[in-house]
Amino acid sequence: MKITLLRHGKPNFKIPKRIASKEIVNAIKLYDKAGIAVDSIPPQCSIDMANNVDVIICSHLPRSLESAQKLTQQSVYLSDELFREASLPSANSSFPKLDPTIWLTIFRILWLFGYAKNGESISITRQRAKEAMKKLIELTQQDQHVLLVGHGVFNYLIAKELKKTGWRSSKKSPREHWEYTTYEN
Repeated sequence: MKITLLRHGKPNFKIPKRIASKEIVNAIKLYDKAGIAVDSIPPQCSIDMANNVDVIICSHLPRSLESAQKLTQQSVYLSDELFREASLPSANSSFPKLDPTIWLTIFRILWLFGYAKNGESISITRQRAKEAMKKLIELTQQDQHVLLVGHGVFNYLIAKELKKTGWRSSKKSPREHWEYTTYEN
């Protein structure tokens, strides 16, 4: 039984230069509607791996679905909101205007410490990752190798849950676009 977690390709999304923290929510909504950039091409090793799995699972977000389509001609078995990225909190402040990557870093750190305004808490996200892991394991019972074309932070949380239950991998959880890690039990 194998579960492979792959991070989606580079999104087709232009990051604004400077935004206020209250604009993060809208920026994330736009990001979540974005598909994959035309120049985001999966490496051959990811294509080969995707063409040798039994089942492909994705989140419901376009960047996840389009990534699966770029990897293989195989149909997506399940596309579900359960596998979406861990949401970011935000604040309702108009000042200061910062580079969005600074806001994303600030809010992801705050999220790790329990801040969840306008977003999903870390405890709820961890519970969702546990549910996602159970669903993936359930699918390995029917098919030996399951691929999840997912998202960076959420894949990391699923990987932590897999390790807790005895699944092993020789690599770290995927961090870069198109990077993957296979877990075996």
